[in-house]
Amino acid sequence: MDAVRRGLPPLLFISLFINVLALTSPIYMIQLYDRVLSSLQIETLIVITVLAGVALAAYGLLEAVRGWMLNRLGCWVEIEASSLVVKNAIEATLKHDIAGARYLNDIGEIRSFVLSPLKSLLDLPFSPIFFLVAFLIHPIIGWMTLGAAIILFLITLLNDRLTRDEIKDYSEVFVEGQQTVDHGLRNAETVQAMGMNRFLINRWQTLLQTAQTHQIIASDRASGFQGLTKFVRIFAQALVLGAGAWLVIQGQISVGMIIAGSIILGRALAPIDQIITSWRSLNKAREAYSRLVELDKNYGQDDTRSLQRIRPEGFLALSHVQFVAAGTGARILKDISFSVEPGEVAAIVGPSGAGKSTIAKLLVGARSPSAGELTLDGLPLAKWDRDVIGPATGYLPQSIELFAGTIGENIARMDRGYKQADIDDAIDVTGIRGLIGRLPSGVDTKIAHGGGFLSGGQRQRVGLARAFYNKPSLIVLDEPNAHLDAEGERALIEAIKTAKSWGSSVVLACHTPSLLEIADTILVVVDGDARVFGPADEIRPALMQTMSDHGERLALQNGQGQ
Repeated sequence: MDAVRRGLPPLLFISLFINVLALTSPIYMIQLYDRVLSSLQIETLIVITVLAGVALAAYGLLEAVRGWMLNRLGCWVEIEASSLVVKNAIEATLKHDIAGARYLNDIGEIRSFVLSPLKSLLDLPFSPIFFLVAFLIHPIIGWMTLGAAIILFLITLLNDRLTRDEIKDYSEVFVEGQQTVDHGLRNAETVQAMGMNRFLINRWQTLLQTAQTHQIIASDRASGFQGLTKFVRIFAQALVLGAGAWLVIQGQISVGMIIAGSIILGRALAPIDQIITSWRSLNKAREAYSRLVELDKNYGQDDTRSLQRIRPEGFLALSHVQFVAAGTGARILKDISFSVEPGEVAAIVGPSGAGKSTIAKLLVGARSPSAGELTLDGLPLAKWDRDVIGPATGYLPQSIELFAGTIGENIARMDRGYKQADIDDAIDVTGIRGLIGRLPSGVDTKIAHGGGFLSGGQRQRVGLARAFYNKPSLIVLDEPNAHLDAEGERALIEAIKTAKSWGSSVVLACHTPSLLEIADTILVVVDGDARVFGPADEIRPALMQTMSDHGERLALQNGQGQ
């Protein structure tokens, strides 16, 4: 917005000339009635008409230039802000801010403001020009013009006060309804299979009706004020014409000045009238800007911290890490300490709900510790530049999300400039060459959001290839064999062994004995506590026996198997 403010002087300069040239019509009227009609000189009529035509052509050209500048300024704001806003919106979503894509809509609101209402605001500072000319015609005409402007300004303030809260409530409820429908569409299979359509529709309609109630109240009030402003403006013009006629009768002004005074009054009130008409857009832009400022304040990157921009080697260490869920205050992790060195595989095991997935999210920066220290190569993870650590991290969450695009783009993490050799390496390492070959267009096969026609197992294997893409320094896999058959599990084990040979640090959250066989160290987690951590050869025998006897639960709730 600072850059936008720096771009305002040339716009204001152009607006000055636009408003000066807007005096062409009243001046032409004065010359027409007072000079041409009194002298009956055709030559004079031709000259002043040509001059008026040239001035109005310049007026139209400058209006077009200003429109082009505002259009480009709005597009520039949208492009420049989007990268920062999307980055902050991702951070906000990770911290359970449900606003989601609303912040991108906020950028659109600001762009819409730049394209239209800003034009009225650019004209507003030059309204005194018209007040001055009105006073030059006659003080009575000037005071009537100024009085009408003050009345319209007061109506504008009253309109703002009586509609602002309703517009804000409408926006919030409508966004909540959109999020409800979006969530339902993302889970369309579950909604359809379990007959939840009616409940989803009812909830959406309830929210929509609430939003429309606020919208109707705000629109009704705004329409009432628009009608009032039109009455004030039209009646003021009528009064100026009447006062002008009276002044002509008194011999104080000429006939041409009557028409000129009416035109000047209309032009002086036009910016205020336009602001009232676009007040809803102004309010929405103001609310959007406030939300984006708050977003940047809460989730924006602290520029004062030192950011590590060298690709990490993979030395990972957690010391007495705790994690408290936002909102609920539940302690998911109570005391977690362990470390992984490059070329090592660490397995995290424990009963369901022990906190394994939360640890995995902490390791890749998807969550931040509430207490304790998490370092990568000796530097707190939060101080790493995400543009550096992201490409150096491989992550496979329990819920595999693929994006609309080609299989190759998904493996390359949506980088359209990927190198085919890097894609081939990830495919070969994870053993999905056969899977890719069975797709209609190989790596160029297009899929929809979520994976489209791919099965759960196929999505998981594509997700694995994405995790191993570009030989990451740190690879975190959360239940990586959950949807894999025997062939897929063998390929997974070979991929992990290959990553070890690269020198990658690999962390597995798992239940399966076969994956424990390739682990160098094992961390046992129960109820958010690190119960055991050490060499796999020392822990694995007792742990395998416990898993054999008790299955996934590990019977660790009572301390067995330690």
